[in-house]
Order: sequence, then C-alpha cells, then structure tokens
Amino acid sequence: MTSSSPATPPGAPTRWGPLGGLAWGVLAVAAGLRFWGLDLGLPHLEARPDETETLRLTLEAAAGRFDFDWAIYPHAYATLQWAWAEAVLALGALVQGEPAPAMSEVWQREPARLYAIGRGLSAVAGTGTVALLLGLVRRELGGRVALVAGLWLAVNVLHVRESHSLKPDALLTLGLTACLAATAAMARRPGARSAVVAGVAVGAAGAMKYNGVLGALPVAVGAWWAAAGQRGLRRLLPAPLLLAGVCAVAAFWLFNPFLPFNEEAHDVVLSNLHAVFPEWIDHPAGRAGGAPVPIEGPGAPAWIAAYGAWGALAYHCAFSLWYGVGGIAALATPIAIVWGFCSRQVLLVACAALVVVWFIVTSTSPVALSRYITPALPALAILQAAGLYAGVQRLGPRRAGLVLACAAILLLAQPLVASVRFDALAARTDTRVLAMDWLAANAVGARVAVVGTRFWHYGEPRLPAGVRRVPLRSGAPVERSGVDFVVTHDHELFWSSVPSGFATGRASRLELLVDFDPRVGGEGVAVFEANDAFYLPIAGFGGVTLPGPRVQIYRVR
Repeated sequence: MTSSSPATPPGAPTRWGPLGGLAWGVLAVAAGLRFWGLDLGLPHLEARPDETETLRLTLEAAAGRFDFDWAIYPHAYATLQWAWAEAVLALGALVQGEPAPAMSEVWQREPARLYAIGRGLSAVAGTGTVALLLGLVRRELGGRVALVAGLWLAVNVLHVRESHSLKPDALLTLGLTACLAATAAMARRPGARSAVVAGVAVGAAGAMKYNGVLGALPVAVGAWWAAAGQRGLRRLLPAPLLLAGVCAVAAFWLFNPFLPFNEEAHDVVLSNLHAVFPEWIDHPAGRAGGAPVPIEGPGAPAWIAAYGAWGALAYHCAFSLWYGVGGIAALATPIAIVWGFCSRQVLLVACAALVVVWFIVTSTSPVALSRYITPALPALAILQAAGLYAGVQRLGPRRAGLVLACAAILLLAQPLVASVRFDALAARTDTRVLAMDWLAANAVGARVAVVGTRFWHYGEPRLPAGVRRVPLRSGAPVERSGVDFVVTHDHELFWSSVPSGFATGRASRLELLVDFDPRVGGEGVAVFEANDAFYLPIAGFGGVTLPGPRVQIYRVR
C-alpha cells in the first residue's frame, strides 16, 4: 500500500465540514464512557490497587513536601494530581461561595472525594486523548479515518477502564499521542521549533510514567524521515533529533526536579524495575544491607509458562488484545502493523514502530497486566482506521462511506458493549461497601474478624468507625476468640480466598446473617485478570451483577 491511501495529502489543511457533528458525537461518547461510574467502589478506598499510595503523595505535596521517597511513578504525576485537586477544590468552593478547604481536611472528613477528584483527572486526560487523536488523524489522513480512529479509542474498554483510575496510565497515553502529533509535525517542518515541541512531549510522557520515554521512538522516525536527503552522520543523527533529545531530558528533569538526587527514591525505582525485569536488573541491597525478603503473590496464569520467554507476549496477544480491543481488532492487529510499515506515510510508520517496540518491551517482563498495553492503543487505532479505510477505498469510492460505516460497526461492536457493561457495573454499589454499610447499621461496638485475606487487603470490606477488628486465634474455637461477627470475602482472584469448609466446619457456632454475592442472578462466565487485584471483569459481564468479592457476615453464637 502506498501513500495514496490517505483521504487527503499529509499535512494538508482540512476542515471537518459535514463530518464535524460526527466528530463532536465521538467526543461525547468518549466523555460519557469515561465519566460514567467514576466513583466505582467508593467509599471503599482500595477498589483499585495503587490509588491510595498515589493519593498520599498528593497530601505530602499539599503539605509542601515534593521530594517524595516513593517513586514507583515519577514525582511529576503526584505533583500534577496535587495541583489538579487544589484547583478542583478551589473551584467547587468558589461556586458554593465558601472558603476553599485544605486537602488534609478533606482527607480527614471525606477521603472518597479526593479519590473521585483524582480519577477525574484521568477521565479528562482520556477524553483529551480522543480529541487529540481526532485532530491529528484528520490533519494527516482525513476526516473519515479520523472518525474511525477516534471512535475506536473512544469505545475501547482498556482505555475506558484506565480513565477511571487514579493512576498515570491515561496521562501517559495522552503524552504518547502528543509524541505522535509531534512526529508528524517534525517530519513535515523539521526545525528548532518542532524539535523542541517533540522533546517536551517525550519528557512529559516520561514524567507521567517512566516507560513514556519510548515516545522518543516515533519522534526519531519523524526526524529520520525529514533527513532522508542527508548523508552520513547528519542522516543518522540529524540536528532536530539531537535537539529533541536534549529537550526531552531537560523537560523530564524540570518536571521531576528532586528525583535525580533522592537516593531512597532510586532504591524504590530499582526495586520496582527488578520486580518487572528480574532477569535484567538486580534488586538494590537496601541501606541496611541484606537480600530482599521473597514474597509469594498470585503469579501469572499457568499457561504462560508453556511459551517460555514468549509467555508475556502470548498473554498480551491472547488476553490483553483479545478482550481489550475485541476479537476482530485483535486478529487485524498484525495486518495493520505490516500495512503501516509498508504505507510510506510517516505517521503510519511511526505508529507501527511504536506498537511493535511497546509490545516487545512490555512482553520482556514476567508481570503480565493488560493495562500495560493501553498507552499504545492510540497508535494502534490510527493503524487500524487507516488500513480499514484503504481497504474500503479499493472497493470503489461510490459505496466507500457505507462500507466503511458497516465495517467500523463490526470492528467496534464488541469493545463498545464491553465498555458500556463495565461502566454500568462500576456504577453499582460494591459488595465491600454494602458490607461496610451493614456493619455500620448493625455492629457498632462489636468485635469483628475478617477471613479470606491473602497477601494484599484489597478484597476486604472497610470496617466502619465504632467496629473493632480482632484476629481469630489459630486453632482456638471461634466462640473463644472474643469475636462477635465474622466477615468473609471470597473470589476467584488470589487476594480473597476463604479456607475450604470454614463455615461448614463451624456451622453450630456461626449464623449467616447476610450474603452479598456479586453473582446472584448473573448468567455467563466472567473474565477477571488473575494478576490484578481488581474486582471488576474485563469481559463476560453477564456473569456478575455487582463489583467486589462475595462477602458473607456471620454472627458468632
């Protein structure tokens, strides 16, 4: 396929024209899917792993301390979250005609509000990514391709899901999309201005999450594309590419001024990198010396081991892509990548290179999570939309619009249904919240034991004020443990597992009072991600009616 496939010449000034209304419709769909169910799990504060850790850093920033020791994510993300939260709180107070509350006060009175505000930044970033994608693709490939690409990303369940999280994935995806836009601009008008913009885009992407530095790859493609007529060193290292690299490093440092000098943060980063790439990076010995204590977690699905070093890649192809973008789009992905490399259009080549390298780097880690491929989705959306339009054009221009619409419906139906069902489920009250409300109404002053927790506590219902948690004494009869109520949480996910026969073996001493079962009335097979302590499925939503584990509350007789 040649560069004749785009609807308009690359970089040509275009207008939406009659397609403008459809573009606004795509943006409305994107916003609706990202803001619907944004309060998922609240006021339970552990509905999504890592959110609490990130939020605590924003509270440190609110107290005037920006040199964080916790650096699994770059400091810039927490700083941005702090600025966003302060702005939202100030705006809300202005509307209500009241003084703006301090973040520490809000954290003490209504912490769930800060979670919702933080997730709101991800929802805004996710919607903004769709808007940026629409504008970029319209300029480079035409309005019809832009609509398909924008809708592809707007309804994508992975991008919708990460736009609900107080985590940097949505902002990282926005940053990488900005890198793609800068790539096209650099190839079209190479110079200092486009190089600085591209470098800042790469630095900003890396400042949200370290792997954002891979945004340098499409920028390099744009620089090499513009230097095609050069020879020797000027071809290999063109001046715009060098300038972009300097600006990327400077931007990352500017956004994270304390990170390069914080040794404790360095240890955290190395420890995290060791967990992700254990064969490549050694665990830091720590300041006190000694080897790290091994921990037993859930581990990857067993079938990954059959593929050896290719296991994570097989997982992302068979699970992340299949459920994350839909079966048809997953099958079309390798075709779209090959077509992108052969297209002779700089944006498509850059997208293909980014998708391939992103999957390779992500798949070198034994930690397999579908959200890791989310930042590459805008590039994949461009490839699939442009490839689909090029294929439709071959059928003849007279029916191209109708055929394109029908093909887009087939391509996007599965992810759209998944996103709608995800949001509908996220908007319902979590079983952990139902249990917390029941305890607040019926167990004030009681002593409660929680059974089922493994490794992490994400599956546990949060105990309300006035309820005291006590442990069950190992080997002692439950009635002699000083416990009034026993709360169990059970699920197919690793983190919630009640010992077999726990209740039946104590039937004479435990009276079941309430059973919050998320599968009551649900039909079908729900698909959860085994490695993620997230109690919402990624597919098979018909098998689940509520988010959360199964929670049962017993009275001790």
